[in-house]
Amino acid sequence: MPPIPFVSRGERHFVCLVTVELGYERDFEILIDGRVIANQKLEGNHSDGLFDVYYEIPTELTKGKQKIEVKFLSQEGKIAGGVYGVRIVRSIP
Repeated sequence: MPPIPFVSRGERHFVCLVTVELGYERDFEILIDGRVIANQKLEGNHSDGLFDVYYEIPTELTKGKQKIEVKFLSQEGKIAGGVYGVRIVRSIP
């Protein structure tokens, strides 16, 4: 995934994953510029289609930056994914 451009003025930001479970078990870390900020576990128990999941990004990872790199790293023996969109937001709706 290419770096995501945004403007940071020191305020809080969240990474929003648009995801779907599809009945498969998935377990992966979410990294911002190489640092793990969260672990996403999808266990196949959501049947409502696409849904949003939000994770706060530590301000020290965004302050003064104009873009950040978001990566997904699967746990050993698991699959990363089920992610259909990624965006950086300032608040959770």
